Amino acid sequence: MINVAFPPEYGWVLIASVTAAFQTLFVGFVAGGSRKATFNPEFMENEFGKIHRDAFGPESAPDKEGYPDHGQGRYALALPYKAWYEFNLRQRCHGNVLESISQLVLYSLIAGIKFPLTSAVITLIYILARIVFVMGYLSDPKYRLRGFAPSMACMTTLMVLAFVSLFQILGDKKD
Repeated sequence: MINVAFPPEYGWVLIASVTAAFQTLFVGFVAGGSRKATFNPEFMENEFGKIHRDAFGPESAPDKEGYPDHGQGRYALALPYKAWYEFNLRQRCHGNVLESISQLVLYSLIAGIKFPLTSAVITLIYILARIVFVMGYLSDPKYRLRGFAPSMACMTTLMVLAFVSLFQILGDKKD
């Protein structure tokens, strides 16, 4: 059995991890707002009302926010190019944040056992870098690199610290 004692500063790690989760939620709202504007009820009825009722019956209607389409499906094909492009930028930002949140939080929580303040600070720097990433991506995808490089440096550092922390914990094991 391994006993782990959390240092008093571990609360900062928890705050940083919760902040990262909040950022993920916020970026989801950005993508969701875009969905409501792009796949509005008028667009959905005009483009897909008849075909939807033909397929599912006269009382049915297409989803007023375009679900289940996530930007690459049948509904998106009916969008003007600019609307499709802007919708997909937001979807991609959200997807990218979702793809990395589990690793970030896991690495931060584990690294924070032995390196609490370092882990918390690196996690917060990561969050700021991801804000730069999202803002850059939404303006022009080539500008995402301004936030990508520092966020990946933070993620890599947290991963290394997590492994160091694990090895220290295993080394502290008392039989």
